[in-house]
Amino acid sequence: MNDFTFRVLEDNEYDTEINNLGGHFTQSFLYKKWQEKRTGVEVYRFILNKNDQAQFFFQSLVSTLTGSTKQMYIPHGPIALSDNIDEETINSFIKELRVWAKKNKIAFIRFDPQGLNHKILHFLKHKIKASPENGYHTVLAQPRFEWITDIKKNEEELISTLPKNTRYSIRSAQSRGTKIKIINSNLDSYFDIFYNLLRETSLRGHFKLHPENYYRHILQTTEEFNQGFLVLAEFEDEVLAANLITIYGQTALHVFGGSSEHNRDKFPTYLAHWHGFLESQKRGAASYSFGGISSDDKNNDSWKNITAFKKQFTGEIKDFGQLLDLPTLPFWYYLYKIKKNIDQFFKK
Repeated sequence: MNDFTFRVLEDNEYDTEINNLGGHFTQSFLYKKWQEKRTGVEVYRFILNKNDQAQFFFQSLVSTLTGSTKQMYIPHGPIALSDNIDEETINSFIKELRVWAKKNKIAFIRFDPQGLNHKILHFLKHKIKASPENGYHTVLAQPRFEWITDIKKNEEELISTLPKNTRYSIRSAQSRGTKIKIINSNLDSYFDIFYNLLRETSLRGHFKLHPENYYRHILQTTEEFNQGFLVLAEFEDEVLAANLITIYGQTALHVFGGSSEHNRDKFPTYLAHWHGFLESQKRGAASYSFGGISSDDKNNDSWKNITAFKKQFTGEIKDFGQLLDLPTLPFWYYLYKIKKNIDQFFKK
């Protein structure tokens, strides 16, 4: 008989393996450290072993659903650590997860299993159900689509792949005096500049930011783990744009960025991303993710302008596919779905 064990991890165990397997940044230990600073969010890392051999790893976010009841979300996970995961292993995985969830008053667990192979997904989809689409946009959810640029080219080839207008914007920025600084250390000393640009961008785009201390913590921990850098675009000593880029595996991820309304004719945002490409290449990245976008068929109006900007750079849509739910307290999950339907009705 196979012996299965399911446990919570307390440190960065398995982070290297997840990195090497091409896991998404949201499954990294650095992301855990970021999320721990969010109010009302708990972060847990788990491992399922079969006869002392690792089978599944995942990192999850837990937040309040209603009263003492909670919800759990596994961003871009779980991740298979074995090539021989069978139906027995998946059954044990779900059983152990249910037990832990019920013990911790979690109404449902939401999976984002884009990295699993077809065989494992087939088994999973027979055990758990598709998430309601009106539940895709929550405080825990990740974007369903990202814009990814292939940067595995030399500088001349890379710029030649960009649209004509984007090449013009980059070269105009250079000729009009926009300068770039790559900040690798003392990131916290640039916090005020970084946060003020984020805030200006949020006001312009009508979206909310996390509390200020969250972004300071992100800069501090990114430097502590040596997993990212800031790109600053300046004109006459005024910083016009700032981007935070993290590197995980072979992917550079544009996590947060902001820009000023001043001197937009100096094209600082274009030049900042261009140098983000070049610096990410130096650090071993093969692709550059601009982060979340809306899709043509599921358009999010609040993301319309930012999606249009990101698509000024050559790339492809990464579709992370369907979310899946595992109800663990069925009554509370049923009430959750009713509430989502009511909320959607009154938004129409």
